[in-house]
Amino acid sequence: LENKKGPRRIDLQLFPPPLPESEVAAQDNGFFQIGVMGLKTEYNLGTLWRSSFQMGAAGLFVIGSRFELDSCDVLKTHLKIPMVQYSDWNHFASATPYSTTWVAVEMGGEPLETFDHPKRACYILGSEDNGLPESVLNACHHRVSLPSVRYQSFNVAVAGSIVMYDRVSKQAKSQTKHHGAGPKPDRTKGGKRNHNHE
Repeated sequence: LENKKGPRRIDLQLFPPPLPESEVAAQDNGFFQIGVMGLKTEYNLGTLWRSSFQMGAAGLFVIGSRFELDSCDVLKTHLKIPMVQYSDWNHFASATPYSTTWVAVEMGGEPLETFDHPKRACYILGSEDNGLPESVLNACHHRVSLPSVRYQSFNVAVAGSIVMYDRVSKQAKSQTKHHGAGPKPDRTKGGKRNHNHE
């Protein structure tokens, strides 16, 4: 900008100041993606896509499958988190993010309740009919299984949602433990305890 006295300098702050180091550490939950190999029905992918968005996934993927956009997706999650299609396992293996841990969700693995989720993870689910191939299970860094009372095989979207909820829940508990439960709510009035029963 210029005026009669010459150019005038204007300083703009384009970005907010950085967070304190303590707050940055508290928010370092890493990232995760989740996807299906050998998808059986596109409806399940739509349900998993919505759950992925709600649980904070960085992305969704399918291996060896095609999909069509679900018109019933009222949240329009395809506009909020990306979905990537891999032609086969080799394509997936060559394109996953750097330093990401592969976690197979399959029967016969470590129980989910004792599983320590990696900070950077790709969760891989198989179809309800055939599960994941043995070669994929051997390639993955971890294999985790879901608890059940009766039938062991879960719907793929349900299985993925359970795994994501477990991750989010454990991270929340870890942060609470690290920072403390916080102050108890004040149930007094004017500094004096209120003895009236509510």
